[in-house]
Amino acid sequence: SEEFHPRDAFRTQAAALAWIEAHEPELFAALSGREILDYQRLVGYSHTTRRMLSEQRWACVGDAAAFSDPLYASGFDLIGLGNCATLDLVRKDRLGVLDPAEVTEQNRLLLAINEWITHSIHRAYPYIGNPHVMGSKLVWDTAAAWALLGPLMFGGLVTDLPARRRGTEVTRRFFGLTLAMQRLFAQWAALPVRRPAFIVLHAGARLRT
Repeated sequence: SEEFHPRDAFRTQAAALAWIEAHEPELFAALSGREILDYQRLVGYSHTTRRMLSEQRWACVGDAAAFSDPLYASGFDLIGLGNCATLDLVRKDRLGVLDPAEVTEQNRLLLAINEWITHSIHRAYPYIGNPHVMGSKLVWDTAAAWALLGPLMFGGLVTDLPARRRGTEVTRRFFGLTLAMQRLFAQWAALPVRRPAFIVLHAGARLRT
């Protein structure tokens, strides 16, 4: 984000290496002495579109359509879901049962997921360096992703619209909960920094009560 790291800091390979040396010294040490084969600066990672799936018998999936952020490597999730939805629509088209309304609904779902992931990650930029808040957020986001994306992919709900529609109310409430959690993390990060105490448990250890 330009707000936190100006683009000029990566304008050239030399500038990028200087930035890494200042902010990521361990990585810089690992790169020292190694030949860099190519360098390219990319900006504007996050992008979206109005349509990934069309009733006019075309689809655009993967990064060519929409991309949230590199942090969670969630592009793979959207690629998988987009491919599943596309293959299902192709199958229905060949059978002559393709419903334009279903195409619109599938398109809306994929774009909503991309927007949800993008919002979740970008909102964390101000406190990504706070290990306590960000660590808790990572745990929450991982659980939330499996709760939503897991059933879509591995439970087949991405192509089973009747089953997915039966869970609409649960999904709506879940999205509300995720937004509340993101607000909580932001508010927590805004509090004065305090050093919390941690209890480290080893395998087989028992808590004393």
